[in-house]
Amino acid sequence: MAGGRQVSVVRPPELAELNAQDLRELGIHDVETLRGRLRQGLEDLLAQVRGYGSDQPSYVFHGGGKVRADSALGILLGEFLIHGWDIARALRRPWPIDRASAWMVLESLQPILPGWVDPRPARGLTATFEIRVRGSGRFVWAFRDGVLDVEPSRAGRRDVVLSAEPAALLLVVYRRQSQWKHVAGGRLVAWGRRPWLALTLVDRFHTP
Repeated sequence: MAGGRQVSVVRPPELAELNAQDLRELGIHDVETLRGRLRQGLEDLLAQVRGYGSDQPSYVFHGGGKVRADSALGILLGEFLIHGWDIARALRRPWPIDRASAWMVLESLQPILPGWVDPRPARGLTATFEIRVRGSGRFVWAFRDGVLDVEPSRAGRRDVVLSAEPAALLLVVYRRQSQWKHVAGGRLVAWGRRPWLALTLVDRFHTP
């Protein structure tokens, strides 16, 4: 995207067809060929981003949010972590996600989140959430009648404070694990004036 070789979709649900088109154009190859292409593509991408130096370009991501090229590497890391988790689960192998990596992905998602709000389940929601990611940092999300403002200059009182383990939050946000498993295990804990809103927070967004 930063190089202008791929367009973004306005509505996140349209991304499925774009992905299907990419797969059709990729064709069918053996695993070794795909591994080689993937590694070469990553090397080329990293060289491109390093080449920008301190003058990192911003571009429109899927959903309409703008993101810097270097920050978008965190979104790409999320693709590896989540789809790696999918493959590991299918093979019944472990796939640990460390705190630092999960935080990097969650932080990189912030600029694009407003464009990923699903207007139907978010309609009418006015509430401010403080997301405390354990061992890392925090975010503030303010919904005003279903429209999300990330890190607003004036957020007012928090309606919900959510304390979360980074990997647990990542897997719940990407709809890979149920929030209830992590609520029961203490990895997701909410309090505040309207703590019950934490239970529907993820449902306010399109599925990544």
